Amino acid sequence: MTNDLAAATSQAFSGAAPGTLIAFEAMGYTNLRVLPDGRVVALHPFLFTVGLVVGLTATHYQHRYCYPDAASAHAAITSWDGVGHPPGPWIKRKGLDGELANEQTFQGIPVRQETAGQPRV
Repeated sequence: MTNDLAAATSQAFSGAAPGTLIAFEAMGYTNLRVLPDGRVVALHPFLFTVGLVVGLTATHYQHRYCYPDAASAHAAITSWDGVGHPPGPWIKRKGLDGELANEQTFQGIPVRQETAGQPRV
């Protein structure tokens, strides 16, 4: 982990024991990064998805976006500025404020919007 990341996240992890960021890496969190608004994000593998974890602190996280694969999650965490939802085929958002399904995907597969009068392909 770089010193820049440690310095940038010190406020987000204020009061945390020394080595907290290293502990997160040991728990499987990767790609730790600080968004422009100060929230800490990271990737974490779950049983069937890869989570883009948002608002990571020493004790919890606010919510996560579940992606169908690591490549999609990695692309999202590297390009997202923290405004709105992250890009890509996230399936669900889960967290302290409930769940939200991505209406643009079904189980990680992009949904094609049909227009009345157009034949199905």
